[in-house]
Amino acid sequence: MSANGQMIRVLLADPGWKPRDQLPGPTRGATSQYRTQPTHEIMRMSLPPIADDALLILWRLSSMQRDALDVVRAWGFEEKAEIVWNKLTKTGKPWFGMGRYTRGSHETAIIAARGKFKVKVRNMRSTFDAPVPTYWEGHPDVGLQRYDRKGQPRFYKNGRRKGQPVLIEVGEYIHSAKPDRIFEIACELGGSAHPSSHAELFARVRRPGWFQLGDQLK
Repeated sequence: MSANGQMIRVLLADPGWKPRDQLPGPTRGATSQYRTQPTHEIMRMSLPPIADDALLILWRLSSMQRDALDVVRAWGFEEKAEIVWNKLTKTGKPWFGMGRYTRGSHETAIIAARGKFKVKVRNMRSTFDAPVPTYWEGHPDVGLQRYDRKGQPRFYKNGRRKGQPVLIEVGEYIHSAKPDRIFEIACELGGSAHPSSHAELFARVRRPGWFQLGDQLK
């Protein structure tokens, strides 16, 4: 249940998907940033008590679409639609991300429902534009050492900072972080400006009013 004892009506999740292939280099990809899990573990993970009529917003990888649908159904939901985040840089330009076939400039989340859940708005567009989040002054991770996917500390190899440890700095992009807009969308679709019955799985930053779970939550 949520912090105030309510059953969860809106569930937002951004799993640490474990890709089937790795991008070259020890510092690239999700495994160098946070703990990843195989799909079967995500399918079987414990969920907070969810209402009979509920909504799920599940972020997926473009290379693991079938896996995401398997998770949707294992959690007791049925896919209904999707929403696409068009990623922007700090200067408002289209994002130019990683990828082997195309360079990613968007992310997609599946919208799924269970029971007789009905969305509370009828004019929600299927895409939205928002900048990729960056580390801000006072973020708990600023100043921490960066590590590669083998757990080894990173050091600068070239330039004026050669040999110095690579630290997280204010203004850097946060790997895989999602924009505030998706939380607003969850509230709009769920019909609540005060998300006392909303939950976020795999959370990393505390959000007032939400019930949150995540091993990186600070």
